[in-house]
Amino acid sequence: LADSYDNIGDLHMRKGELEPAEQSYEQARRIREQLVTYYPMIQYPDYACTMQKLAKAYCADKSLFQALVVISNLAETLCSIDTWEDENLLVERANAYHNKALILAELGNSKDARDLMLMAAQTYSDAGNEYDIRHKEAAAAAFCMAGNYSCDVNDYEQAESLFKSALSISKRLYIAGQ
Repeated sequence: LADSYDNIGDLHMRKGELEPAEQSYEQARRIREQLVTYYPMIQYPDYACTMQKLAKAYCADKSLFQALVVISNLAETLCSIDTWEDENLLVERANAYHNKALILAELGNSKDARDLMLMAAQTYSDAGNEYDIRHKEAAAAAFCMAGNYSCDVNDYEQAESLFKSALSISKRLYIAGQ
């Protein structure tokens, strides 16, 4: 049932119908919240995906504060899980940090956006170490974005350090791909 609401929300988003999309994603979210109670390790990735879609719908509708609340709740929920034995959960946590940082940057809060993007980069990097090296690409991109946010707040030393971290990861990926 939740998947059906997600799919209907996706359809509305593609058609540019934001309010019906938000309503469908809200329905899916409510159902998934109930499922997470009974099947947490199975349902958390789907719950996270629905929450990300809901936040994107709010962003598209220029309801950035609502999007921030959704992503903040998701990040809090995902960080409250003690065991991160599942690759999807770890990546969804990184995605939540990443998306929250993007919203904060859009709201003009580059300092907090930088801090969250750095958390996203470190979490993507952890996923790359534990599961799949391709997550390192996301880590490199997040380090670059955190570096840009550091420039926005005139912290050029940290920006340089973050850009060098991204370069180091990119070089290792390039060498590994040859």
